[in-house]
Amino acid sequence: MRVFDYSYLEHGMFPAAFLNTVGGIYERKERMNRIGTSRENLSPGRDDAVFVSSVNGAALFEETVFETPDSADARRPERDALWEARRADYGEALARVLEDHDAISVNEENVLKLHGIMTSRSGAKGGRYKEVDGPVRELGLRGNRVIRFQPVSAEETKEYAEALFKAFANAEKNPEINKLLLIPCFVLDFLCVRPFEEGNERMATLISVLLMLRNGFDVWRRVSFEAALC
Repeated sequence: MRVFDYSYLEHGMFPAAFLNTVGGIYERKERMNRIGTSRENLSPGRDDAVFVSSVNGAALFEETVFETPDSADARRPERDALWEARRADYGEALARVLEDHDAISVNEENVLKLHGIMTSRSGAKGGRYKEVDGPVRELGLRGNRVIRFQPVSAEETKEYAEALFKAFANAEKNPEINKLLLIPCFVLDFLCVRPFEEGNERMATLISVLLMLRNGFDVWRRVSFEAALC
């Protein structure tokens, strides 16, 4: 089993340009704090941000593959209904994150709850780990689907997820680890485990927004993080 350990971030050697970018982000954060960018000042744009994010967040879901190209038109109503359900689910989960992020630590229980909210209308197996293996596939040059990545098996998922959340909790408490570096490393490991049958990309985005907010980066209340990814 892989060991999750973020201690390398304590004294990691990173390119100067990269560190300058990270430093610049913190400088902008402090500048916003100095001019009094409070939650109250940001709240008028929250509903707009949630709507834009939910629309773009729905676009992040794993593609539903229909049997043949000829069936696409016949299944369009089904596909549109599924997209709308996922948009509504994502918007509800994102609103919960924006409202209650201070009370939502990133642990197994809360991530499962968020996943349950994010899949409540789409008929997916929300709020529980995957029960079947599912490789990550991509479209080849000839239109065929090939396996790009084989994530953790369903049998090992709970063990890996528990180890991942434990490692993150330890790293989050470490004052020597820059949280702006920890967040993407944790999210990458989360995507490598891919603990759910559906919605891993959307959950990774929600976790990113949640952790940014918990570390004082309130910009996502006005700017759609999901729009930047799409």
